[in-house]
Amino acid sequence: EFRNETESSSINWRFGVNYNLHLNQKKSLKFGIRLSEINYNNTKLYGIILNPIKNENFDLSYKQLFIEIPSMISFNIGSSKLKYFAEIGFSNYIYLATKTKEYTKRKINPALNYLNISFNISIGLKYMTTNSVGFYLQPIFRQHIIPLYNERIKEFPYNYGVELGLRQSL
Repeated sequence: EFRNETESSSINWRFGVNYNLHLNQKKSLKFGIRLSEINYNNTKLYGIILNPIKNENFDLSYKQLFIEIPSMISFNIGSSKLKYFAEIGFSNYIYLATKTKEYTKRKINPALNYLNISFNISIGLKYMTTNSVGFYLQPIFRQHIIPLYNERIKEFPYNYGVELGLRQSL
């Protein structure tokens, strides 16, 4: 609860490639590899006072870099150029690095889990410009199911957003 009061969301990004294995017209499996940055800000970390005379607190901004490996099953609806789809699955995260922007000189090094898993669910729309090329747009929600840190207070990050891109069938 304390972290919910002190942390705020930030813009995240992902970049990578996916491979869709079509099982039939309605179902496909999606596998991929992405570089993923998860960001959050802590601007109200009260209770830790660095200079009691000035009553200073500190602000932190974390940018954590991961390799993300999504595995999803996709259900497709429609057979025209405009198709709808829903996806559900998991992503494995492998920790690479943290960039911490601190506004004070205090160092914080929490016990981060180097491997993590998230549950993913999305719905989307794709428009096929040719038989093999199409554009897609999909809102997505991700909930981590392993705590991000090995600490007394468990933190299970989540994020939501919109993915868009180009799909090429081989």
